[in-house]
Amino acid sequence: MADKSTPILSAAFVFALLTATACATERDGVEDAPPQQPAPPLYSTVWSADAGTDLFGRPGELIRATSEAAEFSTYAGSGHSYPGYVDALNTSREAPNPGIDPILLSVTGSPQRPVTFVRHIVEMESGPHSVAATVCGFTVQPTPGENYSMNPLRRPIRIGLRNPTSDAGAPGQEDSDPLTTAAATTRTPTWNVFEGWSIEEITLLEDEDIPEACVDWWQGKFPEFTRKPGGNILFPPPGYVYPTAPVAAQYPEWIPPSGDN
Repeated sequence: MADKSTPILSAAFVFALLTATACATERDGVEDAPPQQPAPPLYSTVWSADAGTDLFGRPGELIRATSEAAEFSTYAGSGHSYPGYVDALNTSREAPNPGIDPILLSVTGSPQRPVTFVRHIVEMESGPHSVAATVCGFTVQPTPGENYSMNPLRRPIRIGLRNPTSDAGAPGQEDSDPLTTAAATTRTPTWNVFEGWSIEEITLLEDEDIPEACVDWWQGKFPEFTRKPGGNILFPPPGYVYPTAPVAAQYPEWIPPSGDN
């Protein structure tokens, strides 16, 4: 993956995926992935959230799962992403949802790269039948070089889900240690996190729609970056050396709801 990506989704999401293989079939307008299993994620995602937003409650879990599943689908194909993801997408090729990019229905994906996606949840809204939030982010690479996810910092994603019932479902258990991998955790969920929910929106926000909460979070991470008057994107100073780091431990990792493991 060339890192000319938005901070939230890979370049495969923004541009184009590989041509679908001839053995793919269509089901309800969503192409099924080929039978071979994809490689597990070579990257990690490290999450945080604004004060008062619970990463581990059901709303936060659904936002994290949707963002991660959309990302993984750009590498593995939609049918090989997180359990239940492709069925939760409220869109099809015959009846497209303008809030969900059709590239997310692709059957195949692009090569992975070992990077760390840093994600932050802001503007969470949740009720008995809906969850929505904005996810800001950037990418940390393991080796020096240009980092297009930070030049400039922009393009958060807006995610929204709906549930017609009063049963939100049980969240997974909390990952209590952000630095290590415990025996009970997995890199990707082993159960259907989306059970009972439909994904209604996965939208990259234009510059004028970037919420101030994202700008504040970015500025806290990179105080030397500058904001042009009237704009909501941040630019690195000339000659800026982008931070590098090995792929971080996934946080949170996925632990099934109590009683499911």
